[in-house]
Amino acid sequence: MIDLSKRLLKAKGYLHDATVVFDIGADHGLLSLALAKEGKKVYACENKIGPYETLVKSVKGSIYPVTCLYSDGIDVLPNDVKTLVLLGMGGKTIAEILSRYPDKLSQIESILVEPQSDVPLCVSTLNSFGFQNVDGSYIYEKRYYPILFYVRGKEELNEVERQFGLAPLQKKDPILIEFLNIEKRRIESLNQQGKKRNLNYYKLVLEALAYDKSE
Repeated sequence: MIDLSKRLLKAKGYLHDATVVFDIGADHGLLSLALAKEGKKVYACENKIGPYETLVKSVKGSIYPVTCLYSDGIDVLPNDVKTLVLLGMGGKTIAEILSRYPDKLSQIESILVEPQSDVPLCVSTLNSFGFQNVDGSYIYEKRYYPILFYVRGKEELNEVERQFGLAPLQKKDPILIEFLNIEKRRIESLNQQGKKRNLNYYKLVLEALAYDKSE
C-alpha cells in the first residue's frame, strides 16, 4: 500500500489524464509510485546524491516501475515526458528550473506546481512559457500554499490572480478563503507601521475575498 499524505493525494488528483510524468524533486518517490500504480510511465529525479540514493532505495523492488534520474530539474529530460510535477519547493526555484532550458518545454503539455513561496513569480513564469492555470486549490500542511495545474494556453492575469492563483480564486477554494481571512485578521492586528508596510498586500487580500470571475 502506498500511503500518501493529504497534500500528495490532492496533487495526484490533478494528474488523472497524465500519461508520461517527470516528478522533479521526488523525495522518497511516493507520488511517483502512486502514479505508476495507475499505469502511468513515471520518471523521478533528485539533484543531490544523498536524496537521489534515498529515492532509488525507496522505489527499488516495487512492482510499479519508476525510472530514477540524477538530474537538476530538467537538465535530463526524457523525450517522451509530457507532464512535469514540481512540488515542495519555492516559486523562485520552480521558475529557475523552467527557465533554464525553455526549448525543452516545447514537448510539455501540462505542469503541476506547488509554490511554497514567491507565487507571483512562479505564475508569471508559467504564463510566459505559454501555460494557463485550469485547476488548482490550496492546502494546509504547517502553512498555506497553492497546488496549481497548468496546460497549454494563454492568459492575462491581474495582480491578485498572480498572487493567489487564478483557479483557486475562480472556484472560491475554501482553504484559500480560510487563508485570506487569517491574513486579513493578521494585518488588521498590526500597529500602524505594520499596516502601512502591508497595505498593498492587504488590498490584494480584500480583492481576493471579493473576487468575482464574471467581472
